[in-house]
Amino acid sequence: MMIVFVYDTSRCRKEDDDPAEAVLYFHPAWVSPTQRLALAGQLMGIHQFLSTSFSPPNLISLQGGKFVLKKFNQYILAVGTDRNIQDWILERRGDFLESILRFFHCDLDTISQSFNNDRNKFTEKLYQMLETYLPILQYSANLFSSMPIIKLPKTASNVFLESLQLLQYCQETPGILGGAMFFNNK
Repeated sequence: MMIVFVYDTSRCRKEDDDPAEAVLYFHPAWVSPTQRLALAGQLMGIHQFLSTSFSPPNLISLQGGKFVLKKFNQYILAVGTDRNIQDWILERRGDFLESILRFFHCDLDTISQSFNNDRNKFTEKLYQMLETYLPILQYSANLFSSMPIIKLPKTASNVFLESLQLLQYCQETPGILGGAMFFNNK
C-alpha cells in the first residue's frame, strides 16, 4: 500500500490553526480524517523538529511505515509505504514523483498561483494530477533504470551471466525497445 499526501506548511503555524487545513491531498481516500491528521501531524512534527534542530530528513521510518519527504517551497510532498519495502525503492518513488511534478508543472507554488491561490481549485488540480501519476508511480516507475542491488543465490550465478549476455546482445541490436526475463516462471 502506498500513502501520498501534500502538506501546506503555511496553513498550520500556530497552536490554534486547524491542522486539517494543511493537508491538501491524501491518498488513499478511504483513510479516515482522524487517521490522516494523526499521520500527517506526526510526520510534519518530526520534520519540523529535525529541520530546526539538525537538518531536514530525507526518509522517516515509523513503526507502521516509511516516508520520503520532498519539499516544494511551502509545500511538502510525502510518499510512504509499509516497512517491508526497501529504502531505495521508496526513495526512487519519491524522486520520480518529484521529477514528474517539476517537469510537467514546474512547482506546486506555480500551480497555486495559476489559480490565484484559490485553495479549492488548487486541491482539485492536485487531486486530478496525483490520481493520474500515482498508478504510474506504483506499477511502472523507472522500468528501464538499472537496479542498484540484485540479490542472487550462489547457485544462480550462471543464470545471471547468461541473462547479462542476452541483455548486452539486445542493447546492441537496433529496433529493440524493451524486454523481460523470467527465471523459474517468475
